[in-house]
Amino acid sequence: MKRQVFFFVLMACTILGCELGEDDIDPQVFIYGDWKLLNTDELARNLFYGTDGANIEETYAFYDDGSFVKSRVSNKGQAVAQGNFKVAPLSASDDGALVRLEYAAENERLRGGCATEPRVEWLVLNRNGSLSSKLEISCQAPYLLYDKILP
Repeated sequence: MKRQVFFFVLMACTILGCELGEDDIDPQVFIYGDWKLLNTDELARNLFYGTDGANIEETYAFYDDGSFVKSRVSNKGQAVAQGNFKVAPLSASDDGALVRLEYAAENERLRGGCATEPRVEWLVLNRNGSLSSKLEISCQAPYLLYDKILP
């Protein structure tokens, strides 16, 4: 039933153009599903991934049990990592909800950004419904933007 309600809200927001700040959208639920990297421009690929302009496909899958899977496909092959995540609530002063990802020890190689906490990556679930690495800009990591893949 929970998935049916989520799907209905997601479809309504797709058609009507909801944003995360609205009362009917809960970032704790909206995060669930698959997200695909949008800005695979050459500069971001070269700086962050060191792939010399190769095409990168990167996705996150967030599940309602608090787990996630990150997948990256490039000219170097496919890599998969997993762990657990938590979403902080939206506040009036925020640009969105913070998403804290903690990778399993053996899966840390795909961790993005430069958080000082071992195995931790931070993302922002933006009020416009996108997911980004906005918090990690201060450490010279490129700004990566992800969009939700609709079922």
